[in-house]
Amino acid sequence: MKQTLLFKASFILVLFFLVANFSIAQNAIPQQSNEKLGIFEHLDTILSSDILITESTGQTYRLESLINKPTIINLVYYRCPGICPALLSGLSNVVKETDMVLGKDYDILTISFDPGETPFLAKKKRENYLRINKNQDVATGWRFFSGDTANVQRLLDEIGFQVKKSDRGGYIHAAGIIMVSPNRKVTRYLNGVYYSPFDFKLALIEASEGRSGPTINKVLDYCFSYDPQGKRYTFDILKVSGSLVLIMAVLLLFFMIRAERKRKKQLNKSDN
Repeated sequence: MKQTLLFKASFILVLFFLVANFSIAQNAIPQQSNEKLGIFEHLDTILSSDILITESTGQTYRLESLINKPTIINLVYYRCPGICPALLSGLSNVVKETDMVLGKDYDILTISFDPGETPFLAKKKRENYLRINKNQDVATGWRFFSGDTANVQRLLDEIGFQVKKSDRGGYIHAAGIIMVSPNRKVTRYLNGVYYSPFDFKLALIEASEGRSGPTINKVLDYCFSYDPQGKRYTFDILKVSGSLVLIMAVLLLFFMIRAERKRKKQLNKSDN
């Protein structure tokens, strides 16, 4: 009788703990809008050949004419005061750290998703990164573009990159780069603003072979959150500890139920 009461009390305690933990987690996570924002992976999508974008030189190209080797598509807006400069800086750094040659082994297309931005702005941004890198590979392999509303939106929809115009005139958006094979197939997404040379090279090799795969750093994205003030990713201890506690509570509940069932079976055997 005492064991049964103890089990019931423990069971209620664990349930209470689970509910409390869930409530804390809900309060800790900012409430999201019903609008779709962020990067939604569209692996194996073949990007349309007739999407038109305009280079910093003023020349307009069809997308198919720009992709003939593994290509990184980098979606930003040039007047971004927040995460875009960090993303471009992270991309610039990993280009210098990998042994694959930009312009020979792969290309980068940086494309503004703000239809109000002009080739002139793209040119100024390109000049900034040429000064930073001082590398001929960057001059030939990293190109900057803008586009009109219809073509930019087609590209965003096909890639799964959803943004929202903010009240202050900028954009609310995620950060990441998209790997595309020579036949314009989306093969991998690398999220965030910093990329390890290993992940970067592996993703380019996969793109060259046309092989696609889920994002490598999905777990890291869950465990880390972006600090816009520090412009870096920080360990989200509340989210991770809450998840671990939840797992432990579920396991405890499972073993308690199993132990109670065994005890009842033993009692039934002894009664017989």
